[in-house]
Amino acid sequence: MSIFATIFAGLGLFFIGVKLIGGNLRLMAGRGFRAVIGRAVARPSIAAALGVVAGALTQSTNAVTFICINTVAAGLVQARQILPVMIWANVGTCALVLLAALDVHLLVLLLIGTVGLLYYLELDKSARFRHLVAVLLGVGLLFFGIDLIRDGADGLRRMPEVQTAINYGHSSFILIFLIGVVITVIAQSSSTVTVVAAAMAQAGVLDLNQAIIIVYGAGLGSGIATWLMAAKLSGTPKRLVLLQTFTKSVGIVVLVPLLVVEMQFELPLARSLVEFLSPRVQEQIALVYVLYQLISAFVISAALDPFYRLIQRLYPETMEESLFKPQFVYAGGDIEAETGALLVEKEQQRLVGFIRDSLDHVRADAEAGKAGRPKPQLLHQARQSVGSEISAFIGELMGSSPPRETMEHLAGLHSAQGLLDDLGNEVHTLVMHPGVYTPASSLASLINNMIESLHLIVTTLFDELEDPEAFRYSSLLAMTSDRSDMMGKLRRDLIRGNEALGNTQQETLFTATTVFEHSVWLVRRYLSLVNAGKLSAQPEPLVASLSRSGLAPRP
Repeated sequence: MSIFATIFAGLGLFFIGVKLIGGNLRLMAGRGFRAVIGRAVARPSIAAALGVVAGALTQSTNAVTFICINTVAAGLVQARQILPVMIWANVGTCALVLLAALDVHLLVLLLIGTVGLLYYLELDKSARFRHLVAVLLGVGLLFFGIDLIRDGADGLRRMPEVQTAINYGHSSFILIFLIGVVITVIAQSSSTVTVVAAAMAQAGVLDLNQAIIIVYGAGLGSGIATWLMAAKLSGTPKRLVLLQTFTKSVGIVVLVPLLVVEMQFELPLARSLVEFLSPRVQEQIALVYVLYQLISAFVISAALDPFYRLIQRLYPETMEESLFKPQFVYAGGDIEAETGALLVEKEQQRLVGFIRDSLDHVRADAEAGKAGRPKPQLLHQARQSVGSEISAFIGELMGSSPPRETMEHLAGLHSAQGLLDDLGNEVHTLVMHPGVYTPASSLASLINNMIESLHLIVTTLFDELEDPEAFRYSSLLAMTSDRSDMMGKLRRDLIRGNEALGNTQQETLFTATTVFEHSVWLVRRYLSLVNAGKLSAQPEPLVASLSRSGLAPRP
């Protein structure tokens, strides 16, 4: 019983150590990690190096994968750029396995004593040092747990039942492989399972072939665990997770057949290589893990573009991703200010389209329940997201010290963005108001007429922005004439003539007329910028300017 208790305690300390190391290193590196990714992914070699570092720090490819997913979702990088970080994070996890293969018993005892002293000095309560202290504690517990596993496994090896199981394992490598898969799915870490397998092999509970099979099963189990964690994802996040699963699986496809051939025909292949490199079985298993991760990373990197095209076909971009992603502007691009200003105009036209589509949901003659149509809340969130990207992009362009004329153009675009933000918020208030969907009978006709009028104004603005040279300023100006006196009189007359209107109906009337009045005013203010020549009166059409600059809208 003491043997199993020793092994169980060792596993407990080992898992506590893994959690302390990974969790606190992520907190230490997490604040600026996404920003670092954004700067590093421009060059694949630097992105790969960053992936190795990230994997070594977090000891969790799942953590790195979901950090990368969030980075792409935040618009800091494009999905294709982030792939080397994810792929090479698997190689970074070798750090723990290699370190665990060394005989550092004395150092571990000194480390645990040092950590105890740090806790006595209350450095664990310091904002500056508490995560570092926790990492050191995790390292100490991890290696102390490995020592306990080795001690318990040495006694376990001498048990007759274990000897029988070992002999059976020689003829049932599929079972051992499945054990590696299942344990890794539960533990969520192939490096963790590899370290435990190495400790068991050093104690003689497993032979080298069995330990190698467990390592390969752990690799597949890690891929399955990643896939299961992303069961509810779709679109680009799903593609990134699937690529990580492929990365973890491709090494298995290469190395398992090599091991079978080596065992059946006694050819010197992967197992012979690690035996040549080190006489210690624990180090041999660590080298197998390194070899597996390197082969996986190199193979998937060499065929990355075909792999990713296949994944794109399997999981195309979702409607939400298409809405939330800017199509023309993008931060950090090397683009001249004049051309960037023209791209901003095209992106702002999309925002007008979002506002128009939101109004479609409350129009009496629109099929508001039509399947596949973006809902108002989704359009509102997408407009806010894209609007933030536009504002940041304008800020970058203005910070590049453009010529005075271009700076004035950018200033006009900045003002226009504020007007479009306000217009979108006003329209969202209208379309989300419950009284607009079920107005009192005496208000229904009025509210429907205001919605139709506002929809016509916004639709006309959208259509005219597509062809700035033919922009009919005078017709839109007439459509957006001052309505404040008319709206005020209308509100007073309706309330006086409908004494039966309750508080809810009066509030609906006030909201609808106020939003309509303010929205029309915002469109008119936007038109004043157009008429002043700060937006669309450019000497060169957008397509010609992009062609001259060698740029194209973002796909």
